[in-house]
Amino acid sequence: VSLGVISGKEDGSYYAPADSLTRAEACTLIARMLGGGKDPVLGSNIKSNFTDTKGHWAETYIAYCANLGIIVGVGDGSFNPDGVLTGTAAAKMVLCALGYKPEFEGIGGANWELATNTLATKVKLYDGLDSLNPSQTITRDQVAQLIYNGVQAQEVEYRNLQGDYQGTLYATEKGTMLHNRFLVDKVEGVVVSTNLISMSGWTTTVEGKTRLDNISVNGTRYQDNAGKDLQAIYPVAIDSDLLGQRVVLYVQGLKDLAPNAASTEVVGLPILSQDNTVATTTKRMK
Repeated sequence: VSLGVISGKEDGSYYAPADSLTRAEACTLIARMLGGGKDPVLGSNIKSNFTDTKGHWAETYIAYCANLGIIVGVGDGSFNPDGVLTGTAAAKMVLCALGYKPEFEGIGGANWELATNTLATKVKLYDGLDSLNPSQTITRDQVAQLIYNGVQAQEVEYRNLQGDYQGTLYATEKGTMLHNRFLVDKVEGVVVSTNLISMSGWTTTVEGKTRLDNISVNGTRYQDNAGKDLQAIYPVAIDSDLLGQRVVLYVQGLKDLAPNAASTEVVGLPILSQDNTVATTTKRMK
């Protein structure tokens, strides 16, 4: 929701997480993912060859995805826009949005389901979806998790081993969709102070500010030229119960791994990292 990809149903006041998702609705989500949280500006002339999408509310979204090769019909020239979506079909759409090509990955042939589920597992699209049966209808909450995983996956393009675009080509990573499309980076660090900023030997209490240490940005440690970890301050309120623990923030506006940029904005809520280890001891702490 914070990224502008998904929204509630009808008036936006509820999400209906257990409901199913239609194929047309999935096209709108994919279009917003590719647009960095915004609807693409498509005009009225974009068309598809499907026999059952003319006049549909999602006609332009469907045509947009079809023209990019992200979707295909159901085999008889139609798209079935109001039909429900399986988990495998949803994963294939996200994979294609990330740049994976059916002709290279086998996700468009006779064994497309097996190939899709294998590749989706490899790029971690199914993380946190242990209860998902990809052959069955995917629910809206499962779609939200799939999108959450998808925007953090690497976008790819196809090059050969020499970096060119000829001969035998391989999927080459080119940064996460989150970074490329939304200008958002994943920051992890240990909470060392909440609502407190220290400057030039004096301190002042500032609400809605948190300082992190031991920071990584998109997996790269934030350090000076000597390899010393640097601290950074982010515009987000974090509960003091999380002092000393590692958290994940999604931050918009970072430039060249400079987490102190004044224009940064934390997207969504802080998340407790899975890398925390809690140790219990009866010994005296030194």
